[in-house]
Amino acid sequence: MTGHSSQNEIDLWRAVVLQALMDAANLQIASTFPSWPKWLMNKTKNESQQWFTGNDQDFQDVCSMANLEADSVRKFAMKLIRGDGYSKRLLLEWKHATRRQKEDEHEIQ
Repeated sequence: MTGHSSQNEIDLWRAVVLQALMDAANLQIASTFPSWPKWLMNKTKNESQQWFTGNDQDFQDVCSMANLEADSVRKFAMKLIRGDGYSKRLLLEWKHATRRQKEDEHEIQ
């Protein structure tokens, strides 16, 4: 991808990557969508995992727009998919840090 992105656009695409990582790791799908049937939760997890393992152009583009190194994101996703506990902890810390940053920005405004 070419051109310059605003920080808001980068944050948006990072949120896409974050949610896909959460789904691939099967973290919080059930608590976020408690009324979803089990098959839909599994479908969401499997599609997210395939997005990372497939490493297609869409994945490359999203990482680029998020200003993230695609190979690093993919390696991290593979650890999550394998169930690495430390990686899951890092992911949850990233999610909470992102949420706190947004809350702080709203307080300033």
